[in-house]
Amino acid sequence: MTDPLHPSSHLRSITAALVGTFVLRIASAVMGSMIQLYLGYIDRSIYPLSATMRGIALAVFFLPELIGAPVLGAWSDRYGRKFFIWFSALTGGLGAQLAALTTNFGALVVTRLLAGLSTASAFPATLGLLSAETCADESLRGRVMGLFQLATIGGTVIGILIGGR
Repeated sequence: MTDPLHPSSHLRSITAALVGTFVLRIASAVMGSMIQLYLGYIDRSIYPLSATMRGIALAVFFLPELIGAPVLGAWSDRYGRKFFIWFSALTGGLGAQLAALTTNFGALVVTRLLAGLSTASAFPATLGLLSAETCADESLRGRVMGLFQLATIGGTVIGILIGGR
């Protein structure tokens, strides 16, 4: 937690969390778009993939997010948020790098699981951090949580728009 005597440290933490959320959402949406294009390339050029297989590869992202977010959120409250925010960057980056190195369907499903785990780790920890940083000011908390939603939606929209490029 930041030093209560230095409000600028709170602002830096809040800003970093919001920018990180924005970047994570852009990366997640870009990867979601790119994996669809990549699976299409694999289907046309390397080996056939059914629509069901492609759908599974896309949907499996949400499994660790759905199951993992409550667990990782509780752990981030108990053990500290920094590790879980760091872990999110590690799993997301690892998933993106592995996806670039393989055309194996099973490995690509694992990369989607890693991406989902990244989101499941980041969001509860980030929301917990923002709540802790704004606990003394309800007005600030409302503005920050609104900015968090804007960063989430804006990052997703931008990621979708640039994902196919």
